[in-house]
Amino acid sequence: MTEQSDSPSTRDLLKSAIDRATAGAGPVMKVNFVDDEWVMSVHELEAFWQQHPVAGFCTVSSRGKPHVVPIEPELVDGTFTMSTFANAVRISDLRSNSQAALISWSGPWEVVVVYGKATIEPGEAEEMVTVRLVPSRIYCIRPPAWHHAAKA
Repeated sequence: MTEQSDSPSTRDLLKSAIDRATAGAGPVMKVNFVDDEWVMSVHELEAFWQQHPVAGFCTVSSRGKPHVVPIEPELVDGTFTMSTFANAVRISDLRSNSQAALISWSGPWEVVVVYGKATIEPGEAEEMVTVRLVPSRIYCIRPPAWHHAAKA
């Protein structure tokens, strides 16, 4: 589920992260993720997240060991919020390295990749915590109207 306020700061946060990704894209990302015709608008990103809430959540331990799990983050006021167990590997990873990523897709032509900094907050139950990922970069594409995948 996606909850959004219409405040300019919420949409500005998402737009800034999309713009940073576009401006800082390396050669491969430039070819695949930053063409103006393909990049989602903030409204399209919000709609995508409402329909595709499952994502891979990626963290790295203090020893450099990667970890990825499926999770159901919500997009709330420009941040990706997820509830998880306090003793999960991803939480110990985030305590030593707050940088994390999310990836979600609905096929090869519609993909969202989010990079950002995570914070950990107490959850509703003692054994749970809430993780908030504030996006620093968002790569998000969908097929333009002329593309065969847009007609499917």
